[in-house]
Amino acid sequence: MAAPQRPLRRWNPFLAAFSSVDDAIEAADPGLLSRDEFRRARGRVVEMLRGAEDDAEAEELCLVLDEMMAESLLTLQIVPVTPERLATTDLAEVLGAMRKHESERIRGLATDIVRAWRATVKSDIVRMRSALERIPQSPKRVETGPNLEAKVKQGSSAPKKAIPMAAATSIRRRPQRRRHPREVLQLLAVLESRRTTRAQEQSRRNRRIRRRICRLASAAWATAKMASSPTSVTPRSWRH
Repeated sequence: MAAPQRPLRRWNPFLAAFSSVDDAIEAADPGLLSRDEFRRARGRVVEMLRGAEDDAEAEELCLVLDEMMAESLLTLQIVPVTPERLATTDLAEVLGAMRKHESERIRGLATDIVRAWRATVKSDIVRMRSALERIPQSPKRVETGPNLEAKVKQGSSAPKKAIPMAAATSIRRRPQRRRHPREVLQLLAVLESRRTTRAQEQSRRNRRIRRRICRLASAAWATAKMASSPTSVTPRSWRH
């Protein structure tokens, strides 16, 4: 008697890999690389696969899952995955198991990703070793007591070498930083903007002064008109 088919067919041992891969992709950029739509679409395909009535329909749905996993692995291949994530999650184990998938494309992608991770980890280990080799194994011995006092006295009593005037001048003089042409243009633009702003402020100030003078002149003319006789409409000096 033939063994009953499992609901998920050949995807039964690999379906949990989707969750680990999606989490790793979202960890690279949670705001931009959201996998919610892929999760919903995959959920619908899995439900259809569970309710498949014949092998032909189930195989078509398995091929759809193959394409979804290939897309996920291609995305995982281009996003950065930190060594800490590989060490603290089951992502490396999941990708190692995907190398035994029935789909040749998925096996190839999983193999390439694992190989790239190994190369990255090895290069990190080499850099760490080279950095550790530069650190001295034992700290330098700090001398104390009479030997240190004798060396200090010997150094203070030794004649100091005279520094030539040219050398001293060159030591004190700092080389001036040459400005990039773009910086010069930006500086000129800022100065021109300040000059324009000052000119506008001066123009507004002049207009306010002219309006004030006009108001004072109008008030003086009105006062003179009221003080003059009723027959005179305008001052004598303004008639001509």
